Amino acid sequence: VAALVALPAGAAGQETATVSGRVMKMGSSDTVPIPGAAVVLHRIARDSQGPIDSITAGAGGQFRFRHRVDTSAVFLLSSGFAGIEYFSTPLHLDPAAPDTGLVLLVSDTSSIVLVEVISRHLVISQPIADGTRPALEITVLGNPGAVTRVAGDSSLPTWAARLPKGALGAQMGQGDVSPGSAVFRNDSMLLFAPLAPGQKELIYSYSLPARPGR
Repeated sequence: VAALVALPAGAAGQETATVSGRVMKMGSSDTVPIPGAAVVLHRIARDSQGPIDSITAGAGGQFRFRHRVDTSAVFLLSSGFAGIEYFSTPLHLDPAAPDTGLVLLVSDTSSIVLVEVISRHLVISQPIADGTRPALEITVLGNPGAVTRVAGDSSLPTWAARLPKGALGAQMGQGDVSPGSAVFRNDSMLLFAPLAPGQKELIYSYSLPARPGR
């Protein structure tokens, strides 16, 4: 969805593109197909966004869509599993080079799977007129397992981080999670988004007080 910021302003075309593949579930040693999975095709544009087609995967998890080429939009696929919606990367729009081997990965969930901090960078700018310093944090989380990390309770975050003392106006930016999935409370950033296997980049910003001390 973050790709919206880079959408071209071209007009819709009349050509059609094909996308096909399989819905697969990650396992500890291999992936297995998900027969009968619901697969949804989404169109995301500046003027509107939402599902435009859906299909039920076959016995081997296979699916196939044809859609009109529209260079003013981004197209994604999604499939739900165990209460989590999993999205593909943006689809190719070139009819001459169709996405015909796409694998849409889903997984089981766990509230105890390990989440690693792969990197955490803090960028602090020069003071602005009121003496405060804009700050940006870029954190990369890693879920090395084969299951999606979820919270054991809806009131608990899937991951949390401390903020510097006195941080002001904290907000989540465009990264690999929805900005609405983060809550900033007291001295902490609380993330309520599920964390699928692989890496997720978090980008959030705030201001440091004029005299923060150490």
